[in-house]
Amino acid sequence: MSVESAGQGPWPGPEPGPGPGSEPGPLCPEHGQALRWFCCSEQRPVCAACAGLGGRCRGHRIRRAEERAEELRNKIVDQCERLQLQSATITKYVADVLPGKNQRAV
Repeated sequence: MSVESAGQGPWPGPEPGPGPGSEPGPLCPEHGQALRWFCCSEQRPVCAACAGLGGRCRGHRIRRAEERAEELRNKIVDQCERLQLQSATITKYVADVLPGKNQRAV
């Protein structure tokens, strides 16, 4: 297994307890541990036991779930920015090319 998080050992360590004010979140149905890792090979969240040496995702590419979530958030923001630019382009086109026409049809 490869762990892509800097400062991590060759596999995820034991699950730390929840921080102050944090919700436990979804748990692994097999081990009952928090899903704090992401298996890039299976494209699903996993617990430390699943990601460890004897787990079902041993040998897979593993990342911290927070890193994967940040990557997805960034992709969503990029897509939203592209859609906003497209919308602005369409609005400008309608204003420039269709003056005086009934714009309700658009």
